[in-house]
Amino acid sequence: TWEVLTMEAGASLFMIAMPLSFTNWPEKYWLKFDDHFVRAYTNPPVWDHDTWVANYLGHPYQGAVFYNSMRSQNASFLLSTGNVLFHTWLWEYGIEALMEQPSIQDLIVTPLAGVFFGELFHYLTLKFAKNGFTTWEKAAIICFNPCYAINNGFK
Repeated sequence: TWEVLTMEAGASLFMIAMPLSFTNWPEKYWLKFDDHFVRAYTNPPVWDHDTWVANYLGHPYQGAVFYNSMRSQNASFLLSTGNVLFHTWLWEYGIEALMEQPSIQDLIVTPLAGVFFGELFHYLTLKFAKNGFTTWEKAAIICFNPCYAINNGFK
């Protein structure tokens, strides 16, 4: 959980540093944190207009990291899936709700694609580990399954 919370804090800082044209957050969003937060819990999620890169590459990657933060520590498929669901909800309704309405596609794509790609990356990581890691495999794991590298090194 600390790994994911640290990554979420880093992602939040990254998003805050990005131009509003990237995040699609409203002007001076920080003046309306309380209004946005209340609206997130009193209105249904909306279809967002983020770029396809954010919605269909960024969110699946984020979900895979949530998934592998547990799976890389020998957690079960179900426990790791629960972790993706929890952290997706935490991101949409706890962090991003301060800036914008939770997104329909983020609530669907992050956990579904996150579990799919997370399990794929987990499988490949374990397959690489059987024969020892090549330099290229280590680089791939650092990019696609960073929690494995954090939790296990390259043993």
